[in-house]
Amino acid sequence: AIDDLTGTFIATFVDGSTKELPVSYAVSTLDNKTLGVQEIKLSYKGASETMKVNVLQKTVPYGIFDETTGTVTFYYGNDLPEGAVEVSGVCEWKPLVGYVVDESAFSVGKVVFDKSFLDFKPTTMAHWFRGCNYAIEGLDNINTEDVTDMYNMFVWGYQEKFPPILDLSSWDTRKVTNMESMFFGCSRVQIIYVGDKWSTESVTSDRDMFRASVLVGGQGTTRNDIERMISDDNGWKN
Repeated sequence: AIDDLTGTFIATFVDGSTKELPVSYAVSTLDNKTLGVQEIKLSYKGASETMKVNVLQKTVPYGIFDETTGTVTFYYGNDLPEGAVEVSGVCEWKPLVGYVVDESAFSVGKVVFDKSFLDFKPTTMAHWFRGCNYAIEGLDNINTEDVTDMYNMFVWGYQEKFPPILDLSSWDTRKVTNMESMFFGCSRVQIIYVGDKWSTESVTSDRDMFRASVLVGGQGTTRNDIERMISDDNGWKN
């Protein structure tokens, strides 16, 4: 809401002129999920005027579901279009797409991460793609440099539309401490590509990370060859 903000904002008047005003001058509020240019009532120097105001509010991650194509697209910005749903990035036993659309009522065929999503820096990706049955595009548009938790991220990736190849070569996992059940049950996944910033040095929990998967490592090893598949030689394909 406007009255939750501090500092100033830029008011754009009907004639196109602008003025920087203290937030305290606002006499009406906006819904927290409504961002961008809005009509609100302001009181300035004792006079009330209706203005169009560009609210200086923080940018947020959000998703849009296109029912026609069955596509959910995620963006990061401060001008949410009609139909957009803000997502925090924190998923509690529900995949990220589940906050945008009811998967029991609508069929999701594809999830896309727009380039703008790179500016979003989540700290957790737990459950993000949990049990997904859709194609995924734009995994390289996810900034993982501050992520510490990847618990259950791709768990139960065995359904028909789940991508058989995951290109995670742009991901930075140097801060991740939890990779438990990350690829649990991913029987559809055949290859995972990772890059130079993929690291498990901070990982303290990786229980069942590859359980019930059919991955073959870069040296021909399988999940049953070793107890932990977290090194480039034994678990990953560079």
